[in-house]
Amino acid sequence: MKSRHTLSALALGLSLTLAGVSGCSAGDGMSVKGSSEAKELTKGASLNLDELRGFDNVTVTLDDVTTGADCAAKASNGQWVALGLTVKNNGGATTPGITVGQWTAVDAGGTKTEVPRMTGDLCAKPDQQFPLSFDGKDEVKGTLFLDVPEQTTKLENSIPHDTESGTLVISLN
Repeated sequence: MKSRHTLSALALGLSLTLAGVSGCSAGDGMSVKGSSEAKELTKGASLNLDELRGFDNVTVTLDDVTTGADCAAKASNGQWVALGLTVKNNGGATTPGITVGQWTAVDAGGTKTEVPRMTGDLCAKPDQQFPLSFDGKDEVKGTLFLDVPEQTTKLENSIPHDTESGTLVISLN
């Protein structure tokens, strides 16, 4: 009897896992909409990320960009970059999207370096960190800190679970 319950629990766990994985695949409804191209976001401008494949239906506004930003923690990659962002939920999104995506620093020669997102939380107290969810709000605002090499000229953000993700590009110039 115990083994039947164990097998049932394993089967349920496997089906939930497969359902979760299929929700992130290139074949689901969210992933196939939008462009797999790159779209640039400049200071003061807004971009509906629903136009990019793999991103949720949010509009992000780049309020400010600060290179060489102050932070109590030392930048292990070279410098801190602070992105002042406003993210508006256009309907149905649970997270701001960009906070869970993969950030990549790119220099003038095209060399790419993966950026560890969570180290940026060292620059802000827990209650001041960029929100990871909307928590019932229509809009979240905050500063996202990224530890990047000093030669970085732009940042790219994509959704790592989607092999055909679009790319959000932010120029640091």
